[in-house]
Amino acid sequence: MKYRIAELDALSADRFTSVHGGFDTTEIRRDPRRIVPLDVVRELEREGRIGHVHEDLYVTMGNVAPVARARQFGREIAEDLRKEGIEAVLLSAT
Repeated sequence: MKYRIAELDALSADRFTSVHGGFDTTEIRRDPRRIVPLDVVRELEREGRIGHVHEDLYVTMGNVAPVARARQFGREIAEDLRKEGIEAVLLSAT
């Protein structure tokens, strides 16, 4: 899925939940911005240490996705990013 970063800026614990079979999501449910450290990335952007934050955030499922489908996700996302001229990405693993 693709989300607008503006949606993440406005994300609050009462509008978000996280469920994961592999780790405790308590802190992420308390502060959804911990799953994607947008506040820190915005600071790097303001300091000029990175170019700019793209307006889209890509999200995939992992532990229930068949490998072939996950590879397809990756190819499609990479193609979108290349078309946009994106030179680097931040991968936030869960």
